[in-house]
Amino acid sequence: MPASITRVLIVEDSPEDAEILRHHLKRSVSPDLKVVSAQTGAQGLQEMAGPNPPQLVFLDLSLPDMDGMEVLHALQALKDSPTVIVITGSGNESTAVKAIKSGAADYLIKSALSGQRVQQAVHHAQEQRRLQTELHFAQDQMASMVQQAPIGMALLDRDLCFTQANQAFMDLTRQTQLPVGTPLRSIQQPVVQQLLPLAEQVLGGGMFKAHALTTFDQNEVRHHLVHAYPAAHHQGVVRWVGLTVEDVTEHQNTATLLKENQKKLNLLLSSTNIGTWEWPINEHQTQNFEEHHSLLGEITEVMEGKAHFTKFLHPEDKTQVLEKLDRYLQQPEHFSFETRIVTHGGDTRWMLVRRAPDSPEGMLSGAIIDITELKTIEETLRESQHFLARITNTTPTVLYLTDLHLRRVIYANTQFEDMLGYRPEEILQMDAGQLDHLVLPADLQLTPLHHPQIEGLNDGDILGTEHRILRKNGLWRWWSSRNTVFARDAQQHPTVVLTCAVDITERKTAEEKRREAEQTLQESEHRFQLMADQAPVLIVMTDEEKHGVFLNHAWMVFTGHAGPGTASTWLEPIDPEDRPRVEQVFRQAHLQRKGFEVEYRLKNHDGEHCWMFHRAVPRFTPEGEFKGFIAAVIDVHTRKLAEKGLQENEQRMRDLMDVQKRFVADAAHELRNPLTSIQGNMDLMVRHRVLAEQDRSEIISDVQREAARLGRLVNDMLQLARGDGGAEIREDEVELHELLQDVWQDFVRLHKNHHFRLGTLQPALVLGDHDRLKQLAIILLENAVKYTLHGGQITLSLKQQGDTVVWNIADSGVGIAEEHQERVFERFFRVDPSRQSTGNPGGTGLGLSIARWIVEKHGGKVSLTSVLGEGTTVTVELPVFTLEEQNA
Repeated sequence: MPASITRVLIVEDSPEDAEILRHHLKRSVSPDLKVVSAQTGAQGLQEMAGPNPPQLVFLDLSLPDMDGMEVLHALQALKDSPTVIVITGSGNESTAVKAIKSGAADYLIKSALSGQRVQQAVHHAQEQRRLQTELHFAQDQMASMVQQAPIGMALLDRDLCFTQANQAFMDLTRQTQLPVGTPLRSIQQPVVQQLLPLAEQVLGGGMFKAHALTTFDQNEVRHHLVHAYPAAHHQGVVRWVGLTVEDVTEHQNTATLLKENQKKLNLLLSSTNIGTWEWPINEHQTQNFEEHHSLLGEITEVMEGKAHFTKFLHPEDKTQVLEKLDRYLQQPEHFSFETRIVTHGGDTRWMLVRRAPDSPEGMLSGAIIDITELKTIEETLRESQHFLARITNTTPTVLYLTDLHLRRVIYANTQFEDMLGYRPEEILQMDAGQLDHLVLPADLQLTPLHHPQIEGLNDGDILGTEHRILRKNGLWRWWSSRNTVFARDAQQHPTVVLTCAVDITERKTAEEKRREAEQTLQESEHRFQLMADQAPVLIVMTDEEKHGVFLNHAWMVFTGHAGPGTASTWLEPIDPEDRPRVEQVFRQAHLQRKGFEVEYRLKNHDGEHCWMFHRAVPRFTPEGEFKGFIAAVIDVHTRKLAEKGLQENEQRMRDLMDVQKRFVADAAHELRNPLTSIQGNMDLMVRHRVLAEQDRSEIISDVQREAARLGRLVNDMLQLARGDGGAEIREDEVELHELLQDVWQDFVRLHKNHHFRLGTLQPALVLGDHDRLKQLAIILLENAVKYTLHGGQITLSLKQQGDTVVWNIADSGVGIAEEHQERVFERFFRVDPSRQSTGNPGGTGLGLSIARWIVEKHGGKVSLTSVLGEGTTVTVELPVFTLEEQNA
């Protein structure tokens, strides 16, 4: 058993099958396993939500509340998903195989369960989980390494279509995305087009290592180092082509710059603080000049050659420099390289080490130049250029610079292509005439090249314009531009203008449509009001602010209200009892912009409140703007009176049906538990015919106990059913104090382990059923005894208070939690069994429900107060049978 599994969950609705599986796990896998069970899928998922969820789940595919495959998918969706082994009955192997394909580790057949089979399944599942975890970890590591690699990497299939490309590759090829299946030849970018023939040659068996490519992109020369190689073979055929591309432009440019300035630097050596050296190769000693002291610190004038080059090298650069030095010693030639040195004072500096081009034969001479500041400037410039490019190309607006002297655009960001369809390089190639052609002639004076106010702009001033511009596809679009002076000449005249532009076509179109719609709506509403005044129904129109704006003639006649301001107060004639409800429905409908229906009473011109049916629909403009509601109001007063009588009859019928449904539901719920226990015990005896005598006796005792409980449960339910069905009780004169005295003495005699204290029993005469009242006393005293520990106290008292008899039974038992006190009189409700004074109370959960029914049938009420850990008091209040009632 792998040590990592300590908790196991069994999701099985059969307790017997769950117990058998638990037995095999404890015996054949590990006795120390913590095994928990759940009979439904919902319970199983709740177990997994705990603070210490199981690592292994045995899942029955046939559950009462959920489909097993649904539970399997829910387990797999967990953050720490467990290993799952499905269990199924014989004949359902196909379902189990389906679960395996969906991610289950193994499956077991209930009829073929054995310790060895369970042990094998657990070990197989654990090993499979371990291998999958290691594989996923390795795959994630490899994918992360590829994506984070600083050089571009891509993989092509035999059709030279992309199967994978990292971010660096997309950055080098200026692609925002490369979906799987994108052909290499479809990317019209200079470096990609040069990669195509290399990839084709790799398919034919070729390979390219450190292949140099030079491209010309937007008047810029770029240098790349390319590797193209077969990524995999199958039967001698190349399956994939691998590409790596590294942009070495900066390095190339720096190297070129250094070569161009080498001669100049040599001329300045005598007047600058640059270290120089001479090295007779055969003598293996270097002559250092005094300029070295300012760069490297204290050194000797003559040193052994190699020590001179390596003493001050940075540890990370030493190996590479030594390799170069050995190569130069074998074939002396002009050389130049950059490296880091650690000065005598401990500072790290960048140095350029180079051999003089005119060194005599057998002699190496050269200089060591501090280029630390140059390196810092290069890095800062590179970061600044990259940062600026990212800002301008990611901003959601078009940015471009217009040179007023050249009369052309000298810079444009990539948003040009998104908004107008032109790539930035196309815009840069356009002359003034071509740029003017993109603007509607009527708007030409609003562009930077023609706007008369550009010349008068001060630094920081913004000139805003709106004009129409032509897209590459021939459609006109509205632009909103903000222009400012970017550069000036010596006379302070503007020379370059910076423009930020956004597409406002949708806004312009919406404004035009809104103007047209408002005019159309005004005309339509006027026609509507003329027709509405002729309608036979009441019509109300409100606006978007919930104010009434129109009431038709029929409304005026019905309510008797007319004149200015009547529409704005259309809610006033509504009955005050109905108005809050109508206003709430009205407000909710406004928030949701949906139609509504509501009924209310409306005061007519005679002062009578009549029932009205109000149906409203929302009003919208053609653009979808909400303008309020229009409603038709119909008089339904006569119908409402008829409906009220019908509803009263229907309610009586529903009450009888609810009583029957509640009884059936309660019976099914409570009968299931004892029957399940009896069935389970009998199945156990049938399966295991040879049992120990003690086990057989325990099973028979359990069956007898559950059967007795089932009998009590049936009797109690029959009694409640008769009560629900309207059964009446007898009405006789009952001496309540004598009845309680008799029941009290019986309990004192039968329960010797409790202390019974009889309080005041005042004579009390009530009208009721003697047997039912005695049953009530027995139920309440049985509960007090049941939930009071041995040695506890039970008290009974009876007092008459006015026209009411108050009867109290108090105990010093375990008490009832406050959150349960309101539910104890519900049918079949039981508090936590741990609060009972005995292990098995044998109750049905119906006693207090029957007690409440008896009290209510006698015209009284029953209540309960309790403090957890201190005790409970039950109070019964019954009406006194008065002398006047006796005489009557």
